[in-house]
Amino acid sequence: MNKNRKILFPILLLPLVISLSACNSKKNDSNPPEDEKPADSEPVTPASDEPMVSIATNYFTERNSIYFSYTFDLKDFETIGDEPNINVLKMSMLFDANISTGSKVIFNNTEYPVKGYDDVDSFYQHIGLDNLEKIDVVAKGEIDVDDVSCLNISHKKYEGKDICFVSIIDSGVGTSWSSNFDLGLDDASYYDKTGEHPEWTNKDNHKGFDVTGNRIVEIVKDYKNRILDENSQQIFYIFGHSRGGALANVVGAKLVDLDFEVASYGLASPAVTTSENASNEKYNHLYSYINQQDSVTSILSPDWGFKRYGKTFSFAIADYKEQFATYNGFEFPTYQGVNISEVLQSICNGREEVYEISDEFTLFESSPLQPDEIDNYIEDKLAPLKDKYASLRNYIEIEQNSNDDDTITVVIKTCPAFIISALGKVISSANGDSSSSLLSEVIGLSGFLDCFLKKAGIKLTDLLSFNFNYFDICHAFPSYLTYINLL
Repeated sequence: MNKNRKILFPILLLPLVISLSACNSKKNDSNPPEDEKPADSEPVTPASDEPMVSIATNYFTERNSIYFSYTFDLKDFETIGDEPNINVLKMSMLFDANISTGSKVIFNNTEYPVKGYDDVDSFYQHIGLDNLEKIDVVAKGEIDVDDVSCLNISHKKYEGKDICFVSIIDSGVGTSWSSNFDLGLDDASYYDKTGEHPEWTNKDNHKGFDVTGNRIVEIVKDYKNRILDENSQQIFYIFGHSRGGALANVVGAKLVDLDFEVASYGLASPAVTTSENASNEKYNHLYSYINQQDSVTSILSPDWGFKRYGKTFSFAIADYKEQFATYNGFEFPTYQGVNISEVLQSICNGREEVYEISDEFTLFESSPLQPDEIDNYIEDKLAPLKDKYASLRNYIEIEQNSNDDDTITVVIKTCPAFIISALGKVISSANGDSSSSLLSEVIGLSGFLDCFLKKAGIKLTDLLSFNFNYFDICHAFPSYLTYINLL
């Protein structure tokens, strides 16, 4: 795997430690029962002979570590019950962090004290899993080359069963960010702009997630055929965070459809499908956990018909500020800035309108031009779409309207998909270095964004209020760890 991958909104956050006690529970409401909340705001220090683990990550400042005991017991995985297993959920965070760039899972007082991205095997050695394979999920040809990911897959024989673990992450801030924003539409308005997509088999699913998910399914099937005992009962667990959580949900559904015995646990996942069958009982073991303050989880709105397969458990981390400070060693921040997901929803009424070019999205309209001035005008206006933004040209339509005085008015129009695709391209181009690099990319396309911002009722300067620190905290482990530790 490429060791230099970057993630724009990485699982950055601060030294944390997960308490992994074996218990089963189901929570559909946003507030854990009072008797399951901590008795006070002080963390409990485990006895010295208890195993402890931490997730240490790159962050803007140093933070205090909070230690919790953990348990990895294959007995928790040998049967997929009717309810989510909280111990499995907590372990899923360790699997997620283990594979993520910039993270370290630290096992204290063991022969495997530190696992960094450059030492991926130690995590699996510590918990005793076998036949680990680390795989880049890529296109085999020249079609849909942005629909990529990475995964670790391993297994363990237990009580005559093969228990298989699949951890999925983003492939980094590169092309896969374009995949995140490629929701697709089974209509000529989409295909005319993007071509055919033979690996997009479920048109209800977000196109970028579905194509990547199909590629992952083929990898899982290959591993099953090569490594697992065909005569044993085979149980599959799929884990992921953010894009990885979305892929875990889609892959889980596809494996269910193939009659695999499977459960998935996704954290911080956007919605993935408009399928009317997403809540079908057969998907009941596909679990998603989302923070209502996490913009990623609402980027594809229920108002557009988007949902997740299986069961979604929602919470609002702002309701647990005291516990957040206790677990993480710093205060939960406040934020009054622009909500990116609300901006996207305000420019379009639904998926069916995303790829429709209309007068409502006029980027530029010239004053009457002499015929010999037209080419220069168009070239000047579309200049920012050269090179790294060349693909955005597919979302542009140019009209030339003749006037009575033999001049011509040029109208350059687009569709909501332009801004959606542009966000993916801008984020990829910013390369995850800093919020300032992202803003510089946004400003570079400001002329193309004006009509979208006007429709959304905000100004370009309003984007300066976007707080990446707040975004990261709400999207990554601190918020999810806090809530899950209350279950």
